[in-house]
Amino acid sequence: FVKSFEGYQDLSYETSMSFAVRQRLEERICTTNEGKSGGLVFHHEQAQTPMWPSKVFFCCQLPAAKGDGGQTGLVSSVLVYDKLKLKYPKFIEQCESRGVQYTFYAGPLQDTSKGAGRSWKSFFHVSTREEAENKMKRGGWTWEWGIGSTGDSMPDDFLKCTTPVLDAVKTVSSGGDTTKKCFFNQLIATVANALEFSNVGMDGGGYNPLIDTPTQEGIDACVRFGPSPNTSDCIDNENTLDLDILLDAKKMCEELAVNVEWQKGDVALVCNYTMMHARRLWHGPVGTRKVLASLVAEPNCTSFGKSLIV
Repeated sequence: FVKSFEGYQDLSYETSMSFAVRQRLEERICTTNEGKSGGLVFHHEQAQTPMWPSKVFFCCQLPAAKGDGGQTGLVSSVLVYDKLKLKYPKFIEQCESRGVQYTFYAGPLQDTSKGAGRSWKSFFHVSTREEAENKMKRGGWTWEWGIGSTGDSMPDDFLKCTTPVLDAVKTVSSGGDTTKKCFFNQLIATVANALEFSNVGMDGGGYNPLIDTPTQEGIDACVRFGPSPNTSDCIDNENTLDLDILLDAKKMCEELAVNVEWQKGDVALVCNYTMMHARRLWHGPVGTRKVLASLVAEPNCTSFGKSLIV
C-alpha cells in the first residue's frame, strides 16, 4: 500500500535518527515504539534531530480490546502555535528567532524499557566512538563522554550530545500562495524525555509521563534556546525554556486533540509538519494492540533556511 504512493521515499528505521527502539517487520514497515512509556506525549516525529520524515503512515494490525484504550491522538500544531502565540508572544518570538538545541543521553546498548532508549551506536548508525564523533563533527553537534543529565559521572562509553540549532517553528504551504506557521519541534515531548534522561541507568517505568513532571533543571539538561541574535547580551538563563509554558502547551494539545479509534486494517496518513501525534494508554496485555508505522523521507531537512548535515 505504501509503495503505491509515487514519489514517497522511505525513511527506514535503520537510517533514521529516532530516539525510540523499534523493530523492522518488512521492507518499509516497523513497530511504533518498544518502550513502556514511549510516544505518550504529543510530538512531531523525530523533530528533535536533523533528519525527520515529512509524513507518517500508521496501520492498525490489531486494535486494543474495547475499553482498553490504545487510540492514537492527533492535534494540529498550527492551532497549538496560534494559542501559544496569543498567550506567550515572547516565548514564540524566541522560538522563531533563535530555534532550539536538544541534548540526548545514550549508552552503547539499546534500552527497550524506555521510550527514548535507542543506543548511540544505533542512533548514529556507527560501531565505534571515533565514527560517532566524526559524524557529530560533520553535523555540527557538540558532545561529551561519561556525563549524565544531572552532571553525574557515567561509564566512559555513555554519550551526552547536543544537536545543532533546529527550527522550533516552521512555515508550510496551506495551498496556493498561502502559508501557515506550525509549532514544529519536540518541546512538548521533551517533558517526558527529561523524566527518562534524569533516570539514566535505571529501568524504564516508575513514573507516568502524562502526569509526572520533571524539574526545570531536568528540562534545561535536555533543551535550550539557540544563541541569542545579540550574543553580547546572552547569558545562560536567557537560553532556558520555561517548564510552566511547556506544561501549558502540553495541556493545550490535550484540549485540542482528537483520537483515532482504530479498527483492524485502518490506515492513517499524517503530515508530520502540521500534525502532532501521541499513543494513548492501553490497559490490555502485551501484544493485544499492534499499530505499525512507515515513515516518508523529507528530501531536504533545513534549519533557518540551510540544509542540515546528517
